[in-house]
Amino acid sequence: MEPVLSKLKQLTPVSYEMTGENPDHIRSIGFIAQDVRKLFPGAVRVISDFNRKGPVTNDLNTMNYKYFGVLAIQALKEQWQQLKALEEEQAALLLEIEELQKQASALTGKK
Repeated sequence: MEPVLSKLKQLTPVSYEMTGENPDHIRSIGFIAQDVRKLFPGAVRVISDFNRKGPVTNDLNTMNYKYFGVLAIQALKEQWQQLKALEEEQAALLLEIEELQKQASALTGKK
């Protein structure tokens, strides 16, 4: 699977209120499907000629939020790899610091 973390970081969660059949004005959270479609086309389905008690919509974008579970796991794996690389770099730097401290002590005669 291709890297997804950089793409996921481009998405902005939003709070929104569905129009139409939402008499209680319940707010939801999610993403703007058109934004998601640019980055993850497989997560969005476009329905042509949609009509539910209103004018016909030619390009209703619907989200498949199950898709994001897989993306989240892939992003976690990518972050784990980044963390592992940073831990290895830190360990190498600590060894280098220890060696430099030994050299400095040898030069100054202090321990």
